[in-house]
Amino acid sequence: MNFILRAITALTRLLSISAYAQGTYPAKPIRFIAPFAPGGIADTLSRLISQKLSESLGQSVLVENRGCRGQRGNGGGCKKYPDGYTIGPGSISTHAINLALVPRMSYDAMTDFAPITVVANNYNLLVANPSVPAKDVRELVALAKSRPGELSYGSAGIGTAAHLAGKMFNSMAGVSITHVPYRGAALGMSALIGGGRFS
Repeated sequence: MNFILRAITALTRLLSISAYAQGTYPAKPIRFIAPFAPGGIADTLSRLISQKLSESLGQSVLVENRGCRGQRGNGGGCKKYPDGYTIGPGSISTHAINLALVPRMSYDAMTDFAPITVVANNYNLLVANPSVPAKDVRELVALAKSRPGELSYGSAGIGTAAHLAGKMFNSMAGVSITHVPYRGAALGMSALIGGGRFS
C-alpha cells in the first residue's frame, strides 16, 4: 500500500510539472481508463489512484471501465482521446501478450503510450477452494493426473497472464486442467470462493 501511495505521489508530481509547463493543466476533468472489468485489481487501483490524483490536482479524475483483456480499453483510450487528459494503468504483460496473440491491434503498444510511473507489481498465485483435496502443488499435480480433464482453473479471460500461466502449468506438470475464462478477475474469484464441495 505504501508503494502505491508513493507511486501516486510521483504521478502527481509529474502531472504538476506538466501543469506548470502548460500553465493551465488540468483545465478539465481527466479520464482514467481501467482496461479491465470492474471489481478486479486494475479497477481497484484505478479508483484509488484517481481519487488521490483528484485530491492533489484539484480536478475530477473519472474512471471508465473497459473490459476485453486490456486491448479495447487501452486502444480506445489512446486513439479516441490523445489529448493529454486520458491516462490509465498499462500492464507490461498485457501489451506483450496482445502483441503475440492479436493479429491486428487497434493501437501500437510501442508508440501510442507515454509511460509515467510504476504504480504496482502484480503476481499470479495458485490457490484452490478448501474443498479440493490437495494441500500443496505436488498433491494438486497428483490429483490432476488421476482425474485428467476434471479439474479447472479460472482467469480474467482468454489471453490474460493467468490464462497463459495455467497453460504453462499444464505443460510443465504434464496435466490437463481445463481453462474457464471469466469476464473479469472478480467473477473468477467469486466462482473460486463459492466453488462448493469437491467430489
